[in-house]
Amino acid sequence: MNSAPKHWAVLLACVVILTFMVILVRNDTGKAYARTSWEYKVLDTTLDERDLNQLGVEGWELVMLVRTDQSLKRGGAWMFKRPK
Repeated sequence: MNSAPKHWAVLLACVVILTFMVILVRNDTGKAYARTSWEYKVLDTTLDERDLNQLGVEGWELVMLVRTDQSLKRGGAWMFKRPK
């Protein structure tokens, strides 16, 4: 008795199921990310560690810092974002 056709059928079924799972997970992740809207805050000042920690507590995440000079002592333009 040859069981090779049964093994191929089981293997094919597994591949099909895994393919659909990957497609569904990818679509769910894309939809969730697309629905996220952000609010932004730009501060043109010098911030110290205490200020940055407080912004983190409020949910702000640093996106970019544009320095106004070579040292950070004078600060720069800080851009933060957080989900709405």
